[in-house]
Amino acid sequence: HGSELEKERLVQVEEVLKRAEEARDSGASRFCMGAAWRKPTEHDFDYVLRMVRGVKELG
Repeated sequence: HGSELEKERLVQVEEVLKRAEEARDSGASRFCMGAAWRKPTEHDFDYVLRMVRGVKELG
């Protein structure tokens, strides 16, 4: 199945962590992230895991 969506690069880990910290400091108790692939590579998966672990460490 095809779509008209354009491929985009993932946001840098540091930028995600900065935004998560800002959200936490503003009183947020949750931080939503999303990514989708047809066939993620191991590198892609590890990159997203770095994001998730970093956000988790923020509390």
